[in-house]
Amino acid sequence: MLSLLRGPLTRDVVRPAHKRLLTAAAPVTVGRSLPFMGASGEHAPGAGPEAVGKTTGETAAGTADEVVRSAYEAADHARLRALKATYDPHSLFRHNHNIRPA
Repeated sequence: MLSLLRGPLTRDVVRPAHKRLLTAAAPVTVGRSLPFMGASGEHAPGAGPEAVGKTTGETAAGTADEVVRSAYEAADHARLRALKATYDPHSLFRHNHNIRPA
């Protein structure tokens, strides 16, 4: 979330403003940022213009993996999956922006 919703500010008011801001910034961004993703990537308001309006209930679990994957370059994500397979194959450490083991 980019803004706290207080007083007359509702999602219907702030989301269009967020979308305009994120769309304008898109040419100079490097993609998604983990701090702007919800738990385990399930919900990503503020992660990019396409994410505005998404809620956890609207985002499937498979999409959560794609949201987290999108925060990394492909080679980096593949290396992290390999490391996870070696050191945490049962995904004990998964209460974060989880990367599934390879």
